[in-house]
Amino acid sequence: MAGQGLRVGAVNLTINPELGMSKGGLRLFGSPIEKVDDDLYLGAIVLESKGVTLCLIACDLGNSRTQEALEIRSRVADALEIPLVNVMFNLSHNHSAADLPTMLRGNAEDADIAKSENYFNFVIDQAVAAATTAQAQLRPARMAHAWGKSDLNIYRESGAATKIFLVKFLATLSMIPLA
Repeated sequence: MAGQGLRVGAVNLTINPELGMSKGGLRLFGSPIEKVDDDLYLGAIVLESKGVTLCLIACDLGNSRTQEALEIRSRVADALEIPLVNVMFNLSHNHSAADLPTMLRGNAEDADIAKSENYFNFVIDQAVAAATTAQAQLRPARMAHAWGKSDLNIYRESGAATKIFLVKFLATLSMIPLA
């Protein structure tokens, strides 16, 4: 590795489910997916410094059981040849993503479970593709951070904390945002 400074690569890929798949939720939001208004994304950012590599995966899945998150993390760790503990997986909260297999087993028809298993394999493939592409695009970077405030979430309880912590990675020479 040339130098010991921070290097960063980042990639976003879409993970839109097939129409007709079961949506997360068994009551209010459990109806089949009829359309995709806004793309669902899976993003990976790979950070490397002083011989240590980390991968952060952010995913627009509404839910995931521990075994599914572990499968995604394991496959990414293997592909990047890094320890499993160096891969972090984060889900956004949404009601547009398809259910994953462990949520459907015992609650759905075999055909729906098979679609869900295919979708989950697609999500894993996208996670590996995003992470390996981000690793291949590593470049010298600087990190900037700040505290901010967000009043956008209408479901926050009255008086709930609205502080957010922002992190930005910039290309060292051009100062163009990387992530």
